[in-house]
Formats: sequence, C-alpha cells, structure tokens
Amino acid sequence: EGEFRMHSEAGASITVPDFTLRGGAGVWTLGGRQQLGGELAYHVSAREVPAAVAAAPELADWEMRGTLSGSATIAGEQSRPEIHGEVVGEGVGAFGLPLGSAKVELAGLGEQMQVSGKLGDDISVDGQVHYGRSWTRN
Repeated sequence: EGEFRMHSEAGASITVPDFTLRGGAGVWTLGGRQQLGGELAYHVSAREVPAAVAAAPELADWEMRGTLSGSATIAGEQSRPEIHGEVVGEGVGAFGLPLGSAKVELAGLGEQMQVSGKLGDDISVDGQVHYGRSWTRN
C-alpha cells in the first residue's frame, strides 16, 4: 500500500514509514526507526499467515495447518536488540491432528529469545531459540 521511502536525517537516523505487504504468506506491516549504530524502534505485525508457510522448511512433513497472526516490537541497542511480541493461531494442527487455538509470547534479548505459551488445550511451550552471528549450520 502506498509508496515506500526511507528517510535519513543527516546520516544519523533512518525512518521506515509503515508499509504493508500482501500475498500468499499473509499480510505483513512493518515500520520504525533507528539511530545508526544505536537505538532501534521497529514494529511488525502479521495476519492471515498460513501455519505451513510460517514453519521452518525442516518441518514440511509435519502437515501444519491453520492461520497465524501476531505482532512484535524490536527495540534496544542495535548491538543487543530486544524483541517482545506474541503469536496467536486459529485452527492450528499438525500431523493431521487438530490442536485448535494457540498463543505464544516472545521475549528476546541479544542472540536468544524465550518462547512460551499454549498450543491447544493440552500442550505447553517453554523454550529458548538461539540465533545471531555465532550460529552456523553444519
């Protein structure tokens, strides 16, 4: 929607006006600003994202179904960003089994993120995801 332009103020900061992408991977809106080498203030939201599209390629045989929506903020220092958000799922299922609704909270700092919540009525999720420059794939 609209025209996308990034703005820089004398090279000290970058502003990305909100913009929306629509397609087979749902509806995504993002925008924000940052000081170069310093503070981040971004936000992202998504809706109507097919669970099968959102899953990692390694999970393709899980037969994921349902739709996901959510939002997150990315703040803090560029060298150690903070991520906070939530993801909600409707009609979620895997392996041909229905799970129903889902809701997980995301809280990240630096190169790791805590993920916690519920999948359906019976499955609790509580774990950490590690990512960043130190991650390598063998």
